[in-house]
Amino acid sequence: MSIRIIKWSEDLSVGIRIFDRDHFNLVEDINEIAHAMEGGAPPATIAELMTRLCDETDAHFSREAAFLRQAGFPDVERHVEEHRRLLEEIRTATAGIAAGKGPEDEDLYHFLRHWLIDHVIGFDKDYVLWAKQAPS
Repeated sequence: MSIRIIKWSEDLSVGIRIFDRDHFNLVEDINEIAHAMEGGAPPATIAELMTRLCDETDAHFSREAAFLRQAGFPDVERHVEEHRRLLEEIRTATAGIAAGKGPEDEDLYHFLRHWLIDHVIGFDKDYVLWAKQAPS
């Protein structure tokens, strides 16, 4: 497997410190999973790393949803539903890996890479644009 490490950049920043820190940590987690897969780590190790990623993602999504509700973001329920869907996909992949029936390493890495980048650049940037346009 040939990995392309996700490099943190301003393109992934939403401009809110706590969320940027969360996103940075999720990038680091995904990169750690990729290195473990590339190094031939056993499925139990990958499942453990995936479980940690899932827990950290869940905590991040909870913080983000609370912030969006408090701020009155009009599309909060769609955003929360996207969080639920993404978490379910991560949990399903983790369970498969733990049971020895997970996706191929490269498929898993591409899935993780794309859900993080697509979510941050797509979905999360929506609330940033909204916040910048909302009256103070």
